[in-house]
Amino acid sequence: MSLNMYLYEKEREAHSQDLRREAQKERMLSHLPRHHRNRSRYAAGKLGVLLLKLGARLKQYEQADAEMEAGSMVSIRKEPFQDFGLHLSERRS
Repeated sequence: MSLNMYLYEKEREAHSQDLRREAQKERMLSHLPRHHRNRSRYAAGKLGVLLLKLGARLKQYEQADAEMEAGSMVSIRKEPFQDFGLHLSERRS
């Protein structure tokens, strides 16, 4: 009978130790940040907004560049010195 009591006490002690370990693990996990997924979503959202703003800015530059090219094409079609108030027939070489 003492052998059974010894085994019973050992089993009860092991179970108690398991419960203490599990409680300690729960306490440690409770100190960690809970919303880790929200951080990555927040970062992804900020990156998306940044890329949208960058795309809009690049589109503005592209449109301005296209307008400048269109403006230079118009001035090429005009007489070269018309902007200076001179015409080819009046220009002296």
